[in-house]
Amino acid sequence: MEQVDYKKLDRDQLRKLVRNRTNTSRDDVRNMSVPEMRKILKQLDIDELSEKSNLQMMNLFPFDETVFSDYKEVGDTLRDTFHSGNSKTLESFLDKKGPDIVKKIYENSVKIYVSLECEMIKEGTEDTQVAHLTTKSVLLNPGDSRIDFMKNIKSDLVNRLEHYQSRGSGFRLNRIIGLRMSQTKIMPLSGSKYIELPDWIKNKKAVVNVQNKDEKCFMWCILAHLYPVEEHPERISKYKEHASKINFEGFEFPFQVKDVDKFEKRNNLAVNIVTHDLKTHLSVENFLSVGVKSDCFERLKKVGQKWESEWG
Repeated sequence: MEQVDYKKLDRDQLRKLVRNRTNTSRDDVRNMSVPEMRKILKQLDIDELSEKSNLQMMNLFPFDETVFSDYKEVGDTLRDTFHSGNSKTLESFLDKKGPDIVKKIYENSVKIYVSLECEMIKEGTEDTQVAHLTTKSVLLNPGDSRIDFMKNIKSDLVNRLEHYQSRGSGFRLNRIIGLRMSQTKIMPLSGSKYIELPDWIKNKKAVVNVQNKDEKCFMWCILAHLYPVEEHPERISKYKEHASKINFEGFEFPFQVKDVDKFEKRNNLAVNIVTHDLKTHLSVENFLSVGVKSDCFERLKKVGQKWESEWG
């Protein structure tokens, strides 16, 4: 990539480059100073130069924010958007940019965080510095309100800004430069269709694997546990007569882990979920019911550890 000396470009040339490379509105670009536009363009150059190495790192660390934040769009999985502005207050910036920010959020399950870029000025001087206020990553599912997410983000950033200004450094908010939103789609743990068990689990003869052709794997697993049978426990026909005895009304299938707590309360049950990597045989994710006693959890961990020691 050819390097450009942005100090040799005039204001109009800089504005044109910023608009073309960031999709920032004409009005927002007009509000930017020459140093600010130069800084944005230099950062874009750095991002493009590091993209190849970052892509390699992303394959190893897909949720690493320091890697992930360098991306504009990677396939249909990663998205990074920067919403620039020149507002004097955080509230006015989010009120103006909030609708556009919400529109850029994936409709799928997504892990997301934002970083607010602020110009701070020291009281009684002209000294300025740039601060980045970054939220923690949160999980948004398709049914979660994106509007509520933005309200929570606003509250979080207000608190972070107040904390920053109260540290005694004398720096106060001068203006909002912009907000970067980084997100990645994820595949949430769910109960779906029948999957053949690998031999290292099947040979234990300790797991009932119901052979369903629908997406109600979770339902058949619950029924198989509550109403065990001696012969052909893998057949769903053995459990159909019991389906009405458990309240599955209102739940969508494939069943999502986020709904387990509601299901437990409705049916006075405790559900534990353990997932294993079929290649490494290692436990990769667990969901432990809040109603399970600690000794049950210890037994659950020992089962996973036993499998891992024998097959790892």
